[in-house]
Parts: sequence; C-alpha cells; structure tokens
Amino acid sequence: MNINLTDQISGVRIFHAATIAQPVNIYLQDRLVVEGLNYSEVTNYLPIQRGRNNVKIRNTATGELLYNQTLTLDGNKFITISAIYETGNVDLIVLEDITDTRFNPNFANPYFAIPHNFYQQPMYNPMFQVPQQQVVNPMPQPQYGFGYDGMPQTGMSQLPWQQYPINENKSYACKTCNDRQDENLNYDIGGLPAIPVLGNSARLRFVHLSPNAPAVDLVLANGTRLFTDTRYKQATDYIPIGAGNLTFNVVRFGTNQVLLTVPNLTLLPNESYTIYAIGLLNGSPAFELVLLKDGI
Repeated sequence: MNINLTDQISGVRIFHAATIAQPVNIYLQDRLVVEGLNYSEVTNYLPIQRGRNNVKIRNTATGELLYNQTLTLDGNKFITISAIYETGNVDLIVLEDITDTRFNPNFANPYFAIPHNFYQQPMYNPMFQVPQQQVVNPMPQPQYGFGYDGMPQTGMSQLPWQQYPINENKSYACKTCNDRQDENLNYDIGGLPAIPVLGNSARLRFVHLSPNAPAVDLVLANGTRLFTDTRYKQATDYIPIGAGNLTFNVVRFGTNQVLLTVPNLTLLPNESYTIYAIGLLNGSPAFELVLLKDGI
C-alpha cells in the first residue's frame, strides 16, 4: 500500500512480538483494522491520523481484551508499534522508522572509504580533526582488510558516520598524514586517492524485545560487533552496513557466549532495516531474530 505522508498522516504498522503467541485483532478508534495477526508477523503500513488514537488488542479466538490505551502519534512519519508481553500484560513499544528517503540527498550512504594496500603497508588509524580543533575519536582498527561494516572490502578501510561528524561544508585534516580533505569529500589520505562509497550500503538498527534474554551484542560472523550491551526494550540507533547476505550472532554481553546464530539475512543497498530479537531464551516461543524493512 502506498501512503502519502503528510503533517496529518503517518504510516503505522503493528508487529506482533507478544510471547502469548496467539493471533490477535487490532482496533484503532474502535475500528477493526487488523484481524488474526499471528505471532512474529507484521502488518503493512496503514495511514493513521496524527494525534490521539485509542488502540485495543483482543485475542482473536476468545475476544479477550489484552490492551486498551490511547497513544499520541505524530504526523509525517513511518512508525512501528510492537506488541510485547510481560508480567501477564500486553504492552506496546512505539518506534519511528527512518527510511532511505530521509538520508541527506548529498550522501546516499553515510560513510566514506579510504583505499590502501593492506598487504604492503600498515593500515591507517586516522583521527580526524575539525577546523575548531575538536578531536573526534579514532575508528576501531579494522583487520585483514575487512571494512567496519563487516563486508570484505579488499584494501578499503570504512569509517562510520556516527564516529565522524562529516559536514559537506567544512574541510578536515587527518592527523596521521596532515593531508587536507576538501568540502566535496574528495579525500587524499597519505597520497592515495579516496572515493565516496556509493550504492552498496544499507542502514540497520537492533531492537531487543525478548523478555527473558540478557543484555546482548549483535555480532557479524567475522567478529564485528555492530551493537553492544542492548537490553530488553532498548532500540539502538541506525548504523550504515554493507549490503548483502549476512550471518548475525546474538552474543551475551560481556562474554563470547553465542545465544543464537541466524545466517543468510539479506540487506539491500540504500534501504533501512530493523532486526528484532523476540521470543523466549530456552523457552517457547523460541528466541529468534526477525528482520523488517523499514518504510515503503
């Protein structure tokens, strides 16, 4: 369904993550909008008027009222409402979904790459310094030619947007080699040409909705920790990540104990995604990851 977002209309979808694991009906303003939504399923985005909206959730089979509250929703947004279950009650988690259409149009992918030959010389450990002399923390040192997003990028060292507040209207200096980078992001690091990374990244966040699982890290198969110490009902920020078929490990925070491995999750370029951890660790319904594409 195509939705024309306006200041008065948002696109809202419902994700059934409540571990009662029974189909539910969803009512907005006492109007049935979703019937028989199964556990781990998500609706399409529905056009919803901004402002106060009463939400009721009923057990599809019995009609039992599981939730009855009024939510205040903003307009002009994509929103996911996740139903969860804890201490005998259904509750809702409301998150705004950031989509690729919200990217700065001048930066289709929010990081850039510095090419170098890691077989012949050490990897750079650049620490960028803005004109006001505010020093930004250096990036984690990549290993074996893998970029920060965990995808094999031979000879590429990828710098995440979150750690480098790159501004297209300012220039930057690399403390390692003192080369300048111009306002168009045409970088020259250590005498090697640098290129913007275009067309091969997605955007990803992680949401922990498993009520009995501990704080966890989300880790790629090569050991790259994308998110760390994410606790129940917490949602991370979005980060850039290389598109492709990826394997994700859920690891108990502070340890190397792998709680779950999920292979072959596909991220497409220039799209935004959320990975939800749902279910019960060592229980039923089982602990699992659900990947949802955000936006239309």
